[in-house]
Amino acid sequence: MIIWKGWGGLVIVFAVIFLIATGSVVRAMGFEADKWAMGVALILTGIPSWFVGKALNKKTDGKVFVDKDSGEEFKIGPQNTLFFIRMEYWGPILGVIGIITIIYYFI
Repeated sequence: MIIWKGWGGLVIVFAVIFLIATGSVVRAMGFEADKWAMGVALILTGIPSWFVGKALNKKTDGKVFVDKDSGEEFKIGPQNTLFFIRMEYWGPILGVIGIITIIYYFI
């Protein structure tokens, strides 16, 4: 089951596009599409996820509410999340997973 809010599902779309594109390019170059190619695709997926997520969440102006008891302010507005993680945070997460995948392949 995939859980997303707003445009958070774009992370999956980016991943599918980059996995297909990376696999096709690697095969066209005569290499075997292996785990290192998947690592590269994950790193590439993280780039648009970061920038698009930042742009979408910056663009939305939410309302600021004040808790009467504590006086704490909090902002409520549209969020773009995938599995309850904001879209822009998937950029570094996928980048680290991609780097680990590449390192694991070459060890």
